[in-house]
Formats: sequence, structure tokens, C-alpha cells
Amino acid sequence: MSLLGVSFRILDPITGQKSQDIPFDASGLLFKHVLQTDLGTKVRKVEAFNTHAFRNTPLLGRQWIVTYDHHIGPRGRDVNIHNFLVDDSELVGEGAVASCTIIREGKGVLGGNFALSMRDGDFTLDIPFDAHADIIKGALESLDSINQVSVSPRKSISVGNKKFGFQWKVTFHSLNKLTEYGWIEDLYAISTDGNLPSLQVDSKLVGWEANSSVKAESGAGELDDHEAYLMDRRIGDSGLNSGEVAIMAKLHGNKWFRESKIVPSDLNSNDKFGQSVSIHGSYLAVGAPSKEVEGTPEQHSLHCVGSEMSGYFTLSFRGFRSEKIGHDDSALDVQKKITG
Repeated sequence: MSLLGVSFRILDPITGQKSQDIPFDASGLLFKHVLQTDLGTKVRKVEAFNTHAFRNTPLLGRQWIVTYDHHIGPRGRDVNIHNFLVDDSELVGEGAVASCTIIREGKGVLGGNFALSMRDGDFTLDIPFDAHADIIKGALESLDSINQVSVSPRKSISVGNKKFGFQWKVTFHSLNKLTEYGWIEDLYAISTDGNLPSLQVDSKLVGWEANSSVKAESGAGELDDHEAYLMDRRIGDSGLNSGEVAIMAKLHGNKWFRESKIVPSDLNSNDKFGQSVSIHGSYLAVGAPSKEVEGTPEQHSLHCVGSEMSGYFTLSFRGFRSEKIGHDDSALDVQKKITG
């Protein structure tokens, strides 16, 4: 059996830095010196020991356990050290191999920066992870795609006892669209029917499991996570030509005034809600002929068969179809046939 010998080198896959040759039997002190000098990491301690169960010699195997303090990477100071690579091409010995494994991740606090983009335009300059609202507002309004936004004050959030972060709410007031002539104003975001894509995030955050996310809220109200996912997290709607139904009351002298109005909870531009109405007893049916039935997951389709005095209809929703509902069924009958 040939014994272990010669040396190996450590490589940083992120920065491309490479260490000097490290002897196969290097002491913990030498190993620490190489990591700090050649790879720019701050090391607390290095424990070195031989690995053979019965013979205490580095010729049969050696291991180093490194406890890092931090390193200065492209995202700033971080205690989460990424895994290094090992060049063991100079090692000799039967089956000689060297590798690097993370035993336990550091749990550093949140830090670093992030950048934002809208409508596939350029990204903002780096924004601190704990930026005040006016910093984010200024960064967004510096983009060619955005004219005016408002940003809510920074709010702290926490998950469990050991994770924390910040969130902001951004409201878009005026945007631009990219054309062959450059960026021009897109009034009411009409080019996309009032719907906006999510903000794009270039995360340069550091810290334990640091990440970012963009959640959506539409012009019609807050969306839950499932609905936002199905709608590709499209946010906002100008409501242009979406329509409404006015509830009017008659006063003495044939004068009318508007008591209230009805608008759908899932309005979109150009729905034409209210183009037709029909009243029967205490029920009001409202037509919206331009509503996209396939466009929003919470919409149903109605299939009617027969005459108004003897026919029936069925409701379809997300691939399911109800039982036949008779023209004279009670509300309870309708509920049972829909829910099964």
C-alpha cells in the first residue's frame, strides 16, 4: 500500500481565488494561515487530526475542521461561508483524494443589498436591506419604466424566534412602456389592461437563508397567496371601462339620486360590467359581456338548456360541473346541486 504524500490546493468557486500548495500533513496553524492569507476568510480556529482508527499518522489520512468567523464576499461581510473546492491532483498515494464538506452552516444576521426592476428594464442601484421608504421610492422612480410610486414605511417582520426581515408596500401611480421610440408614458397601464408584472428582484442579501419575495395586491383588493400564484402575481388594474351598476332612489318631484353602486370584486379593465341588467323580485342579474372567463381562476361559466319556463342550467368551475339545476329550483336546491 502506497502512503499519502505531497500537497493539495483549495479553490474559491465564487471569486476564483486559489491557495498555495498545502502539505498533506499541514498543521492546524498553517491551514488557518493559508485560508486567511490566500482566500481572504477570517478563521476562528482550525482543528487538525489524523483519521486512521489504529495508527496515528497523517500518512494514512488527515482531516481539518475549520470554524470561520466571516468572509468579505461580493455581497459584503457574511458569516455563511460557501463550500470551497479542492484540487488534489498533486496528492499521491493509493486512492488519494481530498474534499471539502460543510458540517454546519453559520447563522448570520440579515445584511447586504438588493436591486429592483420593472417591465424587464434596467435594475436600480443597490438598495440596503433595511432601507427607508424614501430610498426605495427614489430608486424605483429612477427607472425608465416608472414615473411615480408611493412606498409605505418599512415594517419589521419575523418568522419564529431567529429569523427577521423587512417589508414595504409599493403603490404604482404612473408608469412607462417600452416602444420602438423608447420609453413613453403608459396611462393607466393600458398597454397591459391595467395589470402589472411583479417587480423583479436581484438579491444580494447575506445572512442565514436570506431570500426575498414579491407578493401582490390588486386594485380590487388583497389577493391570497394561492390566487396570486394562479394569476402570475399580476398586480393592480386601472378599472378602465370595467363598468359598474348605480343604485338610484327617486325623490319627490321625479328627482333621482344615487344611493350606492355595485362593482365586481374581480374587476378588470374593459369588462363592461353593467351593460345589461335584469331584476326579478329581490334579485338583480348583471351582465359583463367582455369578461374573460378563462382569465381569472375564480370565475364560473353558466350553461343554459331549454326555455325559461321548463329548462335547466349547469355551472362549471375549474373543470367541475354541477348537477342540472331546474328553472324553478329553490336556493337550497341550487346550493346542494353545486356542492354535491
